[in-house]
Amino acid sequence: MANDPADGDESPRLPAEKPARRRATGPSTPGKNEPPARAMKPRGNPVRTIAHPPLRTQIRGGSRRQMVYFVILAMLVVGLVFVAVEQWRRGLVVMGASILLVGVARAVLPTRLVGWLAVRNRTSDLIFCLLFGIMLIATAIVARGQI
Repeated sequence: MANDPADGDESPRLPAEKPARRRATGPSTPGKNEPPARAMKPRGNPVRTIAHPPLRTQIRGGSRRQMVYFVILAMLVVGLVFVAVEQWRRGLVVMGASILLVGVARAVLPTRLVGWLAVRNRTSDLIFCLLFGIMLIATAIVARGQI
């Protein structure tokens, strides 16, 4: 070994000192020994920033997206009013039709337009709404007498 005193050299050798690094203090021009600086290319997908529309437009756009929800909610309220005034068959048919409309809207419209009606994935929403709507309408048709 180089620093082993058993080699015949009595004094241990010290490692050579490394030159001190210079700190960059500002923009520098390349000297004779320095390569010119290259522009760095971004890696991966560049981040795209989207200018957000004003708040007024966002509120209007949000309520437009929920329009299907508000129409179906209004139909459910009408059905509940029918039930409250003791026309329960007509109320159940209106509520069943509104639930069927939810299923049709979920099947036909994209998720961004369905709004709050998109609770689960499309298939389970569709199956649940169609079965529940048919069940309500069938109950109104099959039930006998005054309840």
